[in-house]
Amino acid sequence: MSKETFQKITRIIRFDDPTSRRNNCDNFDKFTPIRNLWDKWVELLPMYYNPSECVTIDEQLLGFHGRCSFRQYMPSKPERYGIKFWMLACSKSCYVWNMQPYLGKLPGNQPERIQGQRVVLDLVTGLKGHNVTIDNFFSSFELGQKLLEKNLTMVGTMRKNKRSIPAKLSECKKVPVYTSNFAFTQNTTLVSYIGRKDKCPVVQSTMHHTMSTGDPPKRLPEIIEYYNKTKGGVDTVDKMLSTYSCKRKTNRWPMAVFSNIVDISALNALIVWMSVNKDWVDSQNKGRRKIFLLELGLSLAKPYMEHRKNYTGEIPSRGSGNLVMDNADSQPSGSQPQHPVPPKKGHGVTIVCQKKNIIPKIRQN
Repeated sequence: MSKETFQKITRIIRFDDPTSRRNNCDNFDKFTPIRNLWDKWVELLPMYYNPSECVTIDEQLLGFHGRCSFRQYMPSKPERYGIKFWMLACSKSCYVWNMQPYLGKLPGNQPERIQGQRVVLDLVTGLKGHNVTIDNFFSSFELGQKLLEKNLTMVGTMRKNKRSIPAKLSECKKVPVYTSNFAFTQNTTLVSYIGRKDKCPVVQSTMHHTMSTGDPPKRLPEIIEYYNKTKGGVDTVDKMLSTYSCKRKTNRWPMAVFSNIVDISALNALIVWMSVNKDWVDSQNKGRRKIFLLELGLSLAKPYMEHRKNYTGEIPSRGSGNLVMDNADSQPSGSQPQHPVPPKKGHGVTIVCQKKNIIPKIRQN
């Protein structure tokens, strides 16, 4: 399409009916302007790919600086201001398997309790036999037990104010560097590792049950080594989305969310394509994602290009449609022109709307 057509579409596109939104004030949802499209899209994500044995749950911040009632400020993210999503991605392939928007406080300005636990349990719905790697915002001893009931294991860092952490694991002063302290229950392992002076992160795992450590001199515990290997799934997705994106500057947050949907869909399509076509992966040494996106865009546009190529430009008769254009230099009514005849300079074109019986006059320069 032309640039002008693209700009018109992006200016007027909407994803719901505002009149029906006002009628449903009892079930008010901040995400209503794009909720229908979002729910249908999220429902399709798990249908086309089975993630590897480990998945990662983390936050995604979609950069947006316009007006939005649930816009967040996260100084640790590159964009800092934007819309936050909870994302579950495959740790190995970075396929986005499930997502959920964060809409702020609950109705009545009531803060949500144990939010991290609720988010993880919502996102892992449908998974079985996988390990979930999370950070200290989500992890807790209670969450590990609930995931075990769903046949899922968990590896994640812990905040030191958790009551489930023994006091000995939080002690890091006057302790030699590269020292590990373990604590065990029947199905959970805690490890505290001093990698630097006076720094001792605590990691919980329901997957590991031994005191295995790496080679000297650092002797890194197996739990922490596994966590470092699998924690970056969502961060890798953010990096890949920022490299190739269809996002454009906009003041409407539904358009920003829609651009994010398109970017993630294109990334997931590449992952599915590479998992099926191994020969194509081996033949493309560099720039495989760029080549795939070019081919994907061309394949999506090709049917419309063929339609425009074969379009004859015939004008419908008065009885066949609601819009009729009468040209001053049109041919007799018995013949149909193969191509539309443009009006001469200075001549007017009359557009008749039979529905409202309005006949505006359009002058050409």
